[in-house]
Amino acid sequence: TGQIARGMGASVTLFHVVPEPPPIYARLHRLEPNVEAVLNSKSELGRNLRDQKRILEEMGVNVEVRLGQGAVLSEIHREIQGCNYDMVVTGSSQSRASLRTYILGDVTREIVNRATCAVMVVRSGITSEGILQSLTGWLDRITHHKSGKTNG
Repeated sequence: TGQIARGMGASVTLFHVVPEPPPIYARLHRLEPNVEAVLNSKSELGRNLRDQKRILEEMGVNVEVRLGQGAVLSEIHREIQGCNYDMVVTGSSQSRASLRTYILGDVTREIVNRATCAVMVVRSGITSEGILQSLTGWLDRITHHKSGKTNG
């Protein structure tokens, strides 16, 4: 993602959805997640976001960290719709028939189906060369589409 953003002069938004507090706290005032507090925390989420942000910034990419709160798919969809992104990059689970996928649904599939912009799905273990080949193909398709040319 960093290589793509740097090459295109784009910025990156790291977006994470924080789960709703347990129902026992339903009567408390809903607090919006505080990005600075999370980034400064010693939590695993704070460390991961800090590391991702630092890596991207070291590559010369402008980075914004945003947090949503609630149901993952709803929050991701709201973020994509509300922020007018050119591309969404998401990960994808290697397992297809796990109990987790059965219970939670396939988040990646729903992102692809509902997004109104380009979506690049990256599996863990994929090489930089594979990502760049995918991006090159995607850019070629966009270029042909905008110029009125179509493939197939």
